[in-house]
Amino acid sequence: MEFEKFLSCWQTDVLQHVFDYMNGQDGVYFIYASDEEGVLDFDFFIKVNNVVYTRNDIRDTSAFNGASTDYESLFNFGVDKLLELEEMFKKNEKPIPTEIRLTYDSELGAAEINYEYDLMYADDEVLLSDDVFEQWVADVKLNINMTPLFGKGRNK
Repeated sequence: MEFEKFLSCWQTDVLQHVFDYMNGQDGVYFIYASDEEGVLDFDFFIKVNNVVYTRNDIRDTSAFNGASTDYESLFNFGVDKLLELEEMFKKNEKPIPTEIRLTYDSELGAAEINYEYDLMYADDEVLLSDDVFEQWVADVKLNINMTPLFGKGRNK
């Protein structure tokens, strides 16, 4: 029970920090964290009105004037949270995920988390964690008008 409670609190804490970074912007948040053989990564993007924005787009778009520009602090927070998560998995003798994808629709209050346990980039001479993240962004953009993420008929 302690493990499940920790996961729930961890998810809420990560979501809240990214939501605060975006100054409470409504939309669908996509949060990526990975830890493969000591390489840690944390990033996010958001979909607002069927347009996908990466953190670089957010910095360069006047529509997000209230959003923070201190990505380094958010990145450090995300990496610290990833290390906390790894410790909890170890403590509970559970396999440690190599990748976490957290999706949250702020209007619906619906969240989904997916764990990957296989190496995605560490055993590839060319592929980097940024490449895996960018592929997720591209997949969401490609499927923007396809099946809704949460709920029937919803795609926002």
